[in-house]
Amino acid sequence: MIITRLCIDNLFSFKEAVIDLSIKRKLAHSPIPGEHLIGFPNFRFKRVCIISGSNASGKTALGKVLSAVQRLWLLKEWDMHLLRPYIHAKNNNARIEVEFVIPQGNKTRLHRLEVVLSQQALKGIKYSDIPLRPTDTVASARSRLDKGVGSHIRHTQFLEGNSLAALDQMNTYLVQPQYSLYYLLSNTDIDRPKVHKEPIDGQLKLLTSIITSFDSSIDGISELKKNDELLGYQVRFNNGDSVLVDMEGDVTDKERLSKGTYEGIQVAFIILRIMSDKQHCIHLEDYACTYYMDEKMAYVHTELEQAILNLIIEYLPDQSQFFYTTHNYDVLGMNLPVHSYLLMNKENGYTKIIQPEETLQKNDRKLLNYIKNDVFCSTPNTDKIWGLM
Repeated sequence: MIITRLCIDNLFSFKEAVIDLSIKRKLAHSPIPGEHLIGFPNFRFKRVCIISGSNASGKTALGKVLSAVQRLWLLKEWDMHLLRPYIHAKNNNARIEVEFVIPQGNKTRLHRLEVVLSQQALKGIKYSDIPLRPTDTVASARSRLDKGVGSHIRHTQFLEGNSLAALDQMNTYLVQPQYSLYYLLSNTDIDRPKVHKEPIDGQLKLLTSIITSFDSSIDGISELKKNDELLGYQVRFNNGDSVLVDMEGDVTDKERLSKGTYEGIQVAFIILRIMSDKQHCIHLEDYACTYYMDEKMAYVHTELEQAILNLIIEYLPDQSQFFYTTHNYDVLGMNLPVHSYLLMNKENGYTKIIQPEETLQKNDRKLLNYIKNDVFCSTPNTDKIWGLM
């Protein structure tokens, strides 16, 4: 599912927070190609979202919310334990509203799903959708859905007591698409499927090139097979040590690795997944992919981090979204559109969402200079630290 807007209220530190992932104007020479839905050239969405924010500003929480709503819609799964402990005002309901499209050729529709939950139960679900027109922008389709006008618009509302049963009924609304979810979140890894069984060309070379770039003490990588089935990899060090890595990127002896090397292996496997998805989906229309990588290069030299990000962007499947969180200012100076960045900070205990493209009208201005001069008030307050000196 391609997400075009997300609203979160009373969950984690989000209070009436809105993130708009649509693109309001087309760039003449964007370094990120294909930022529109196939068959709908005016329906533009952000394929890359680089999220920068202070500690505890909500970057990991955003990934957890996105994963939860995607699992609810795509897998018809809802695990209350994932979100229930994070309701902010415990006596009030929390609310998530997600607007999205699932590519299905000329049958593609704009969907809106609202979930209301308390600490005890899933309180209610609201759902509506409307078919896309060939000339639609996100704004025009959103306006029709807001007004509830147009042909074949559908509305459904389920209140407490039958919300879970409603998930089964939602299966009748559309054919399940091809999709891929891959979330690497701080302190927790969810939705990490194995790569497709058919290996991509140069798979071993790709992993070797990336992993040895993170750790020059690695001598080489070899495949582990049984009856011609690829089971994983052996990573060998130049002192004779080795560790085993399975097909999901899990390592047998994590203590042997530095933090940066371990995260480098995880990064290599998400890139392998992206390239595998691109190969698998190249002839498909009804597919969508989501990748969320949360501070997985915090221990990496800035030049390597930027090179990895450029590689990921280069190989993203067309109808996909890539979310990446970082503390590194240098990433904000990359040659990416201003709309590809999202800033987060805490104000009075709540997450503040800043979308720089709403302030910077020209894409050629240097976002990094604005960040360093704290134009958006997105940097952490260090006054108390200086007060100790």
